[in-house]
Amino acid sequence: MVTHGAAARNGTRVARIAITLTGVPRPAKTTQTALDELDKPCPVSSIDEHFMPRAQIVLGRISGACYDSIAHVALALAGGKGEIPTGNGAACVRHFSKRSKQLKQAAQIPVDQRFALIELAMLAGISGRWTEPAPIRRTLAKYKEVSGVVATLNDTHGANLEHWRRLVKFHWDSPRTSASTFRNIAYALVWCGYFAPHEREITDKRLATEWFGTKREEFVNKRVEALRTLANLLEFSQQNLPGGPL
Repeated sequence: MVTHGAAARNGTRVARIAITLTGVPRPAKTTQTALDELDKPCPVSSIDEHFMPRAQIVLGRISGACYDSIAHVALALAGGKGEIPTGNGAACVRHFSKRSKQLKQAAQIPVDQRFALIELAMLAGISGRWTEPAPIRRTLAKYKEVSGVVATLNDTHGANLEHWRRLVKFHWDSPRTSASTFRNIAYALVWCGYFAPHEREITDKRLATEWFGTKREEFVNKRVEALRTLANLLEFSQQNLPGGPL
């Protein structure tokens, strides 16, 4: 397992400043250099010493658990090829940063849990081949299929990741879960985890129309509804149920 409890703290003094995930100003030149390096192919054996320090430059001071989430997805992107392909690294880090900020706005989820949810959904997307061409998913079977990929993921590292997986599995297994709930959860999971670095920008409209065959407004409203419901259930179960989430 790749673990990264400590973040790199080195900076370079330049005139231009960039704002990172944490809101802390960082030199724009240093950040862009790190992103350029992340876009190069990276062997699995170099993720610890090459990939992660550059991700830390881009994202700034966040917890080791957050960096672990990125490292696990980086390993999944390498897959059987033995290296993270060209163009995947920077896009992966940007995806975590963008979705984390959006999750904070939508559901006020703590940062470690945001990164864990993004990690879980991205791992499911890679495992389920969500970026491959397929007919529009507008049936209950297709909505359940999305939850099923997440619920049956193996080797989920970390408590936060496993908590999210168990919540999704609870809904997936329950005979009381309605078709609309499966739909909303599918919207939320695909939005979190759809990652295609070589495609044009992945917008709400694209996912709504090309993946689910629905209007952007419905897609946004229902996935935010699902995220808030899952976040509330996660908080409740952590505080009230023995052993944590369902």
